[in-house]
Amino acid sequence: MRSAVDNRTRRQRFAEPGASDSVAVRPAPVAVAEQPRLCVLLVSRNSGEALATAWQAWRPMLPGFEVRATVLDLGSIDDTFDVAERERLEVIAQPGGLVTPLAALIAGLQAATTEIVLVIDVAAPARAAAVGLVEAVRGGAPIAVAAGRWPAAVAIDRRRFSPDIEVGTARDLSDLAHRAGLRVAVGGLLEVPGAAARRALVPRLLPRPSAASRWRQLGRALTQLSASRPW
Repeated sequence: MRSAVDNRTRRQRFAEPGASDSVAVRPAPVAVAEQPRLCVLLVSRNSGEALATAWQAWRPMLPGFEVRATVLDLGSIDDTFDVAERERLEVIAQPGGLVTPLAALIAGLQAATTEIVLVIDVAAPARAAAVGLVEAVRGGAPIAVAAGRWPAAVAIDRRRFSPDIEVGTARDLSDLAHRAGLRVAVGGLLEVPGAAARRALVPRLLPRPSAASRWRQLGRALTQLSASRPW
């Protein structure tokens, strides 16, 4: 006869998994990194259908971001609002924004809820240079502006601006950044084309000496370097 201890030991031995038993192991959950949040602020004034075309062109260029698109309207009297509603775009109305461009920008920044805001004039061509501006801000630059005589885009780290920031006597975005102790980085070439440049907001935010002069200086330096090198 087996003792009670022997029987208990036997039950335990058969209850425990052996080398030949298969044991299901659940994989540890993998943390999925959140996409960076980005507000694309499309600046428009009487743009109409160009607004829809611009958004359709920009949307596929930002696949790595959680994008929220908003229209910063500077006083349209055409079908801009109907187009924005059709495209499901929120609208921030700032009539007269071309006269007070810095105040219009601050209104857009205050309405945004994302960490980074990319301000683009609707007439600007969809180019990767704008994505480079966003990456520059993600890398630590408070403000990154496109190069060119009529820069078409500027990316801004909204967290570096207080919600109640006031324009005061600041002349432009560069002046406001200087007073706040924020540097302005210059990115790749991206301009508002032709006559549309004089009706665009971003060039008014960064007037002379703008990123255009720095870009031209860099171009001249590279040209001189190439001419001096024996190839």
